Amino acid sequence: MNFRAFVFDLDGTLVDSRIDFDSMKAELRLSQEADVLEYVERLEPIASQKAFDIIYRHELAGAKTSRRIQGALEFVESAKAAGTPCAIFTRNTRSITCECLREHGFDIDVVVAREDAPPKPKPDGLLKIAKNFGVHSSEILFIGDYIYDLQAGLAAGTPTALFLPSPPDFDVTGAHFTFETYQQLKDRIFPERKA
Repeated sequence: MNFRAFVFDLDGTLVDSRIDFDSMKAELRLSQEADVLEYVERLEPIASQKAFDIIYRHELAGAKTSRRIQGALEFVESAKAAGTPCAIFTRNTRSITCECLREHGFDIDVVVAREDAPPKPKPDGLLKIAKNFGVHSSEILFIGDYIYDLQAGLAAGTPTALFLPSPPDFDVTGAHFTFETYQQLKDRIFPERKA
């Protein structure tokens, strides 16, 4: 299938920000299984702002030490060279996302962060991106690395590929396909460009 747009998750998909989620959750007094953003949504405004300050501090620390995932930039460049628009749908903040993209040289057309749409696993961000690009959600390939990415993709009717360089700790049923390296993805999506 020829996809008319690519949408990427950010952390764990294009960059490895090494956010210390264990430390973040401990500071928020959450169990390791708890969803941070769902927890914050249920808080009163003052407590919510304090929690977001903690989250932001951890995300910023991760962004400062982030590394680009091998092959990710080259895949995005291939997509752009083919005239295919690219977007980000992330649970991170817009400011941190844009800083990471600049730092690592990614040319992305649209960013949908947690300020712009309900966070994954809700599909709203994917649907917003599809509308922005003037395509149906089924014409997009969403590329992520976590169960929330898969759930959002399934809910939006968007084919979802999972970047899984190591065995996942979640069920990947419903994924369009999985891949371990960006070279595998590039060979699958752009087979005519194999070296």
